[in-house]
Amino acid sequence: MLVVDDGSTDATAEEAKKAGADVLCHPRNRGKGAALRTGLAEALSRQTEVVVTVDGDGQHLPADAKSVADACLRESGDVVVGNRMTNVAGMPWDRRLSNRLSSLVVSIACQQRVPDSQCGLRGFRRWVLDGTPLQSERFEIETEMLLAAARVGAKITSIPIRSVYSRELPTSHVRRLKDTVRFLLLLARWLIHWT
Repeated sequence: MLVVDDGSTDATAEEAKKAGADVLCHPRNRGKGAALRTGLAEALSRQTEVVVTVDGDGQHLPADAKSVADACLRESGDVVVGNRMTNVAGMPWDRRLSNRLSSLVVSIACQQRVPDSQCGLRGFRRWVLDGTPLQSERFEIETEMLLAAARVGAKITSIPIRSVYSRELPTSHVRRLKDTVRFLLLLARWLIHWT
């Protein structure tokens, strides 16, 4: 297991090491996109055939991460995305709405159905990641990964997963306006270059 500590100020790195993970640390917070790119580069350097990404906010269950990995290994898809939208109990209404809208736009752009385009639990076959150089630093990485995968002809599938919403979990660092603008700009750039 590989953990990227993106400049946290708590005991994340130490606890991850105690749990047996290899830990890569950014000395300062660089954003989700930068953390994912660091982790993916390291996984690829280790010749990993299937990479599963899991957000560090406690929202995903280990059993679901295994299900995503298994689906990728069975070649159910070149990219397997967790789908929380089959059971939205506990999901805040604004996240539900924004996720459904962004998923619709991403599905149209990818020309494949992606019911939960913002889910942080995903599996990738190695060849997809080898062929998709990523640049995003922040939350728009979720969209960039799917657009890049679709562009190289990857089959994107989804499997239902559970999502944990609790008051004890860390609050989201998504900045609604700024990150929505980043999402739209990224989408526009990709569509201009793609067509």
